[in-house]
Amino acid sequence: MATIEQLLHRRNDLSTFLVHLSRDDDDSKTDARDNLLSILGARKIMAAKCFGEARELATQSEKIAATQRVVCFTETPP
Repeated sequence: MATIEQLLHRRNDLSTFLVHLSRDDDDSKTDARDNLLSILGARKIMAAKCFGEARELATQSEKIAATQRVVCFTETPP
């Protein structure tokens, strides 16, 4: 199996960056800076909000909501 260095050398469409964008959260009254500091302090990114096809359905059931929480990443450098 190829190492990540070998793979990156062969593929010019892959980035060496993994980016998670944070933003102000009106629900919890925290700003993007506080969100980022929380992520760095905990060394975890928590999937807290529901997205996707069943987002509305998730409001009716915690069991469904647990399957719709996501974290979004991009490999595009800021």
